[in-house]
Amino acid sequence: MKKVAVLFCTKKSVYKRINGCDVYDEERNALTFRGDQPVIAHPPCRKFSRLWHMSTAPEKEKQLAYWTLRQVRKNGGVLEHPAHSKLWEVRKLPLPGAQADQYGGWTLSIPQFWFGHRAQKETWLYIVGCARKDIPAPMLQLGEAQFKVSGSISAGRRAMGWKEKPCIKKWENNATPPAFADWLIELALRCKRRVA
Repeated sequence: MKKVAVLFCTKKSVYKRINGCDVYDEERNALTFRGDQPVIAHPPCRKFSRLWHMSTAPEKEKQLAYWTLRQVRKNGGVLEHPAHSKLWEVRKLPLPGAQADQYGGWTLSIPQFWFGHRAQKETWLYIVGCARKDIPAPMLQLGEAQFKVSGSISAGRRAMGWKEKPCIKKWENNATPPAFADWLIELALRCKRRVA
């Protein structure tokens, strides 16, 4: 079975229980990846999130996302980050719905709620090596997430009767739902290595 390299996983990542995944967590340094497999990349996002200015992560952590982006462009695959990640602005990645860039990379916006996450968790996927028409059919879960990642609703929405949803735990926010991991693996396997 063709393997997929999964970069920057958590220690208890779901990918470690799935055959065909070559997993790089904190213990197994992702920077040792040799570049001979399609990639699923979950680089640190703290310095690119909406609350980046509150992050205590070292500035050099950004370099991990830039390195990962090069791996996805070279080997084919997908880079996953929260929706509206500043990485798209900084590296001029195509926004969802825009034309592919010079690497053939394009962006898909997808909620992890569709794959069983308890919060909506809007996610952007930068995909290289697989055309829009060739991606696997995503799962679809209708309804509304009963939890949120963080934050609170505005006073205006509260006045209109909106209810505050409970927040998920931090570990759950960082975890990839099993169905989403399976879908990302299928997507990465469909990605072709870029010919320079």
